[in-house]
Amino acid sequence: MNPDPIFLPSSLRFLRNSPLPRKLGLLEKLYGKTLAAHGKATVECANGYTWTLDLDEVTHRWLVYGDCEGQQQKNWLSNWLSHKGGGVFIDSGANIGQYVVSLSHLPGVQTFAFEPVSNEMQWLQSCLHRYPEWAVEIVPLALGADKQQLKIRLAGGKSTLRQDWYINQQLDEELIDMTTLDNFAKEKKIERIRLWKLDMEGYEPQALAGAQALLAEQRIDALLIEAQTSTIPAIKQNLAIGNYNLFQIQSSSKLVPASDWIEANAFEGNLIALPGKAGDS
Repeated sequence: MNPDPIFLPSSLRFLRNSPLPRKLGLLEKLYGKTLAAHGKATVECANGYTWTLDLDEVTHRWLVYGDCEGQQQKNWLSNWLSHKGGGVFIDSGANIGQYVVSLSHLPGVQTFAFEPVSNEMQWLQSCLHRYPEWAVEIVPLALGADKQQLKIRLAGGKSTLRQDWYINQQLDEELIDMTTLDNFAKEKKIERIRLWKLDMEGYEPQALAGAQALLAEQRIDALLIEAQTSTIPAIKQNLAIGNYNLFQIQSSSKLVPASDWIEANAFEGNLIALPGKAGDS
């Protein structure tokens, strides 16, 4: 699955390389409809690497504009992985490779991309064929609290193992295999993980529960966790074994401690977890 490449307007190429405020929103307003009309297409991302995207999806278009989650987060993650010459990057919920194309090209980075859904896994695989020099291993498993088989409800990038989500929608399901990060690290003889990204549509607490040995020994340097107000208490409980603290990324790409506000309001977004009193190191 490698659709023909599309050529981007020269104005888009210029603007995406300019230091514009609220760049994602501005470029979406200017070019969103034009890009969406292409549907699935092969296109040059803002970082210069070519990937197959479904341009009808706004989060895919963000890769064309700048990054899948904004420039501030991209800067922090890139700096974190580059600071000590790379390291192991665990991408759980890799989907079609939004974070793979954003981070796996960095020097010294070894990526394990966990994607259990067959369609997304094949999509990611076809894109990676362009970059055999990247140290990326696709792992056709989900991460959870134990080894088992479960049915995942299919909703593209929003596919979830949570049975209490999309309760009014008739979604196809797929039987997938699950392991724990503790078991995987032991099998692969991974001593330290530089970055673990969790984007699992509400299943993040269960994945953390399967990494208690790694967390207790603080062998995971940093975690990027998709969180909602409803999942934050369980996330914090699972992180407590290693004395990890939660942070938010500021517009300056600096970290600030996550406030109690996120547990009392309708928060949905990414948080950084670091052990002890670590901050921006």
